[in-house]
Amino acid sequence: INDAYLGDEISAGGAWLSEGPAVIQRCVFVGNKANNRAANRGGALAFRNVTSGTAQVVNSLFRENTGMRGGAVHVEGDSQVVISNVTAVANISQNTAYGGALAHVSTNDAQVVNSIFWDNTTTEILPTDNVTVRYSNVQGGFAGEGNLDTDPLFADRIYLHLLSTTAYYDGGYFSGGEWLRAAVHSPLIDVGDPASSWALEPHPHYGERINMGAYGNTEVASRSRIPLGTLIMIR
Repeated sequence: INDAYLGDEISAGGAWLSEGPAVIQRCVFVGNKANNRAANRGGALAFRNVTSGTAQVVNSLFRENTGMRGGAVHVEGDSQVVISNVTAVANISQNTAYGGALAHVSTNDAQVVNSIFWDNTTTEILPTDNVTVRYSNVQGGFAGEGNLDTDPLFADRIYLHLLSTTAYYDGGYFSGGEWLRAAVHSPLIDVGDPASSWALEPHPHYGERINMGAYGNTEVASRSRIPLGTLIMIR
């Protein structure tokens, strides 16, 4: 947890990235704060003028972060950002002109794919100029190919794995947990971008598509629904 109270200096609660290149991968941002001052930006992460290439946020989780301008991620200047397989839940932007999950004021593009933005305050993405969202689950809806607006059916509010009637990972982020079976099956399993690789997800993989969220295309991705009439042993 990082409380970013740095006078009038521009800051973010977790990490402030400028110029670049910048790649955030398999990171967990929980409970960071960058609030109470106008200069503060995203509660967890902020990009400004990342000009040496496209910044990337991949397979990462943002939970309960609070920012002045964006609860989880803030993008400004002429940064170009790709956000893929991100889960952002319960993040708060104190300035409601900015999104709880993503605040985008860059003159360049932001692309969001295979991600889950859910229960962030007050609007998930704001401003929306130059933001493209595909194959993602956004509460309240967002125009774009393959997008959904449905309860993710998380296993809990800490690790945010997706419930699976076959097997889901419990009690850990990318390690340290165990496999359990649920009575219900998340609608966000096997519905990501058909062009995205799912090779790292557990096999056998009946859906042949990546999961949405932070664990898509990882070894702890919630498992595909087993087709009727199939006999399989889960270890």
